[in-house]
Amino acid sequence: MKKYLAISKDIREKIFNKTYEQGMRLPYEYELCEEYKCNKQTMKKALEILVSEGLIIRRRGAGTFVKNTINTEGTPELTYGHYIKGFTKHFTSLGEVETEVLQFNVIPSDRETADKLKIKKGDFVYCIERVRKVNGIPHVIELMYMPISIITNLRQEDVEGSIYTYIEEELGKKIQGSNQLIKAYPSNEHDQNNLKLDKCEPIVEVEKTAYLTTGVPFEYSRLRFHYKHFSFYAVVNKM
Repeated sequence: MKKYLAISKDIREKIFNKTYEQGMRLPYEYELCEEYKCNKQTMKKALEILVSEGLIIRRRGAGTFVKNTINTEGTPELTYGHYIKGFTKHFTSLGEVETEVLQFNVIPSDRETADKLKIKKGDFVYCIERVRKVNGIPHVIELMYMPISIITNLRQEDVEGSIYTYIEEELGKKIQGSNQLIKAYPSNEHDQNNLKLDKCEPIVEVEKTAYLTTGVPFEYSRLRFHYKHFSFYAVVNKM
């Protein structure tokens, strides 16, 4: 892994585990260079990744700060950098995360899923559907497909917890990032039953393809969020 990617990954982990808390100023750039034994250009590239993910913000004359990602309603804003680590890590700070497994099967992939995962049509994938809750309140229905050749030996107990933790800690694979397409739709009966929505209320769908650090896609999913529990924050940099 390139040096700047390793540095950004380490700082990202420190933000997630609250070594660097929200609103906290990071060490000065020269201090980070000394800590990571790198030059200023490498550190600049590492920090730019975290800026683009919405995790940190740079203030002229003041320094670099961990961005506050809790909105005025007390709900974490869904940023690329945060949610790529999975629902469990993203929402644990708000309370107890629960998982209701609706289905967990192995099926042959259809054309769309195979194309997204860069596998052959008919190759076997896990089909996982779960309702994720925080303090008993349903937030999202996750419909996920993962190649069994890459995510091996997945068990019911793993599906009931954090699959991303299983991938990184049990399989030793590293998650890099994802491509996400966000759209809003009218809710259907399945959404209404599982997310406790009224017929007239919408959902927000995130279509996601997630990748390992090797560049291999390991997940294609459609996440249907209760509209009250979804917000999106993006940092747009001048080109």
